[in-house]
Amino acid sequence: MSLFGIGILIVLSNYLIHVIAQFNEQVFDENPWTIAARLLTAVTVALPAFYTARESARHRTNGDRATQRELELSTLDPFIELMPDDVKTAIRDRLTDRYFGNPIEPHNVTAPLDTETITKLASAFKPMPKFDQSGFA
Repeated sequence: MSLFGIGILIVLSNYLIHVIAQFNEQVFDENPWTIAARLLTAVTVALPAFYTARESARHRTNGDRATQRELELSTLDPFIELMPDDVKTAIRDRLTDRYFGNPIEPHNVTAPLDTETITKLASAFKPMPKFDQSGFA
């Protein structure tokens, strides 16, 4: 949560600096290095936050699955208590394969944006013309 908070503070502070400068009639000259520095800062903050969120989701999924199995296994004996012994044995044998000896499912995470989408978004932006003091390009 703190990584997300830091990222939001960086974005808001950058925006506020530009808004305050606009009210003071100052103009920041944008160049590729300042844009690259902002992008690097955003990526540096976003990657650990994304990784932390992904791992948190994986642990929650594993915990939910373990809780479900625990509930099912703890209620099995009361459920089959009144059944004949041969039926109980058959049910337990069938459920043994379901609960024990299974491989762990991999946790697949898809990125919210792929490189193709990012390329399309980046190509849609065109540099703005520079204006002189009179407001003309």
